[in-house]
Amino acid sequence: MKLVDVGIGCGDQCIYLTRRLSRKTDIPTASAVGMREALSVRPLFDSYVGLTVVKSQANLARDRLSQVRSITDLEGTSQETTDVKIFAANAADPSSWELSLKRAVFGQSVKGETIQKCMRKTHTWLLALDTLYHFQPSRDRLFKCAYQDMQASIMAFDLLLSDQATPWERFVLRLMCLVAGMPYENFVTKTGYKKILTHAGYESTLMEMRDISEHVFPGIASFLRKQDAELSKYGMTIGRYKGAANAFDWWGQTGVVRGFIVVARRSENLGAE
Repeated sequence: MKLVDVGIGCGDQCIYLTRRLSRKTDIPTASAVGMREALSVRPLFDSYVGLTVVKSQANLARDRLSQVRSITDLEGTSQETTDVKIFAANAADPSSWELSLKRAVFGQSVKGETIQKCMRKTHTWLLALDTLYHFQPSRDRLFKCAYQDMQASIMAFDLLLSDQATPWERFVLRLMCLVAGMPYENFVTKTGYKKILTHAGYESTLMEMRDISEHVFPGIASFLRKQDAELSKYGMTIGRYKGAANAFDWWGQTGVVRGFIVVARRSENLGAE
């Protein structure tokens, strides 16, 4: 299984996904009484590709992963993902990716090279945690690339516009996007989001969207305010994150922006396509 993770920042989620998590699988083994099932602990993903648009963040993520790897080597840990690649690239524009990144993501030769047939099907997932609404100009190109080129399923946490948002609330949100440098057009309703996925090629019957706003916005706002209160004891503040705390608080109170877990699976009958 391959994971393509976009918007990784400084690598916190990279470390967690490739060094901290594992999965247990049953494997048949021979015994004196015949074949039996034995538990085998394997990495959660066989291959991991992480992308961030900031080069310094990519370098830091690589360094952090390397440090954690050194520790696990000493401990003799074998449940970690060994095939890990980090790139500095614009995930919103797959056409701009360098050749080495395309090879890592698509898992095959590209642009006129001989295509080697895989001996087994590699299941690919695209992961995007709290990042897609920042994409310039939109998520569309990445979703199309995920379906057509990666042949990947999608799992994400993303921000959507409420169906009940008033014209005034939309206006305020537009101003917030202008200040934060986010495309206002990225804030679409649940119906609009499904249309984007459908246009990329995903089937509506294989999509799941769950609203978890009540578990997200109030908690983040409270956490940031507590951090600011602690720092104020030493004459410091959380700076620009004060604005973020106010935004999360407003979203939580008005419901104008909703936080969704999104899953869009590839059709199982790909061979017939």
